[in-house]
Amino acid sequence: MKLRLYGIDTPEVRGAEKIEGKKVRDILREMILDKEVEIISYKDKQGKYGRYLATIILEGVDVNLWLVANGHATVYFP
Repeated sequence: MKLRLYGIDTPEVRGAEKIEGKKVRDILREMILDKEVEIISYKDKQGKYGRYLATIILEGVDVNLWLVANGHATVYFP
């Protein structure tokens, strides 16, 4: 299942931000694939696609905030 990360904005994997977007995607994959994570999900009532928003917790660390703290994302609340 694909989820959008809650409260953050990362570079897109298409278009002008493609290179940076794929870099961030790969960092996230490396962090969480094949690991036990906690996912806190929220129904996106604002979005037109009806996606789920998620906060990912890995070993007690909020991955969304980690991405922001390490310069891979910015805080975003529409």
